[in-house]
Amino acid sequence: MKHRWVVICMFLFLPSFAYKGICSLTPSSLSNEINTLLDSIKNIPGDSLRKNVNDKVISILDKYFRQATSFNDSLIGMKYIGKIFSPDKKFNIITWNLPMQDGTNTFYGFIQINPKKDSVCKVYFLKNNNLFDPKALPYVKTNTDRWIGALYYEIVPPLNKKNDTYILLGSQLNNMFTSKKIIETMTIDEDNIVFGSPVIYIGQKPQCRIIFEFAISAKMSLQYIADKQMIVFDHLSPVSPVYVGNYKFYGPDFTYDGLKYEKDRWNYVSDIFLRNKK
Repeated sequence: MKHRWVVICMFLFLPSFAYKGICSLTPSSLSNEINTLLDSIKNIPGDSLRKNVNDKVISILDKYFRQATSFNDSLIGMKYIGKIFSPDKKFNIITWNLPMQDGTNTFYGFIQINPKKDSVCKVYFLKNNNLFDPKALPYVKTNTDRWIGALYYEIVPPLNKKNDTYILLGSQLNNMFTSKKIIETMTIDEDNIVFGSPVIYIGQKPQCRIIFEFAISAKMSLQYIADKQMIVFDHLSPVSPVYVGNYKFYGPDFTYDGLKYEKDRWNYVSDIFLRNKK
């Protein structure tokens, strides 16, 4: 997965594609244009100027992703934007982040629906919303206009034909002190996308997602093991009991927990023994 911390800067002039038209862009030329825009922001201090450039990126990508031929473009040449495909080929997700001056990040994305035989893709823009009550986040249902935001790197498809819930694994660049990882749930059809299906069980209480927060210097593993139908992740602990609840002092403690798929639910399992952890 090619996500990076996006540092962008502003060009005062419209890029060359504005005169050529989006339809003339090849995957290679698109990557060059987007990389140029996102590379150019490094020395621009103002958040509003960064957002102006990012708005240009959104406009370009929106038009490009509506072309049916773009669905299978893996965006290999793009340095800051990642694209992942659902294993069932029904859709793909494109995400990236924009850092703010205060060290926080705003996330952006698109969901592209497989056009099949159509000449145009249905595209959903993902609009980041950072105003949720942190205590409510595990339980709230959201949509594309109220997206929590993440850089997704893996999609787990529904494991039962009667179940329509996808699991998304992602990272969040939180601020200067902590990072986050997220287990998100999503349902999708041709007319509606909902983030937040109450299929995760920690004890008897269902929730829609799990968000992990830890020190920015730490690395947390979060992965899906297909042959076990299990999501496995590092257990996080503070470096000392005095730092309980202060997540900039949290990191992996060399034990592992997980979510096991059982009867259309993802049940929490603690203290998993991993014989060959990658």
